[in-house]
Amino acid sequence: MYDAVNRGYRRATGDILAYLNCDEQYLPGALAEVEEFFRQHPQVEVLLAGSIVTDGDGNYICHRHGMVPVPITSGIGSRR
Repeated sequence: MYDAVNRGYRRATGDILAYLNCDEQYLPGALAEVEEFFRQHPQVEVLLAGSIVTDGDGNYICHRHGMVPVPITSGIGSRR
């Protein structure tokens, strides 16, 4: 599956690329927020977000925070 996703990214011609798994969806307004964020921050190359997990009826179960990359300045595990 991930090989196919990577091949799709390589073939893509858009300015903003995203990936949703088969049972995922964006909340209303999410894509407009992404567009606005990139317009206001053109120097940013990657945008990460958290997610909300629901059951089959749409009831909230939990949320998962997006992972934020940490710059490595030198050596494995070194942080600023």
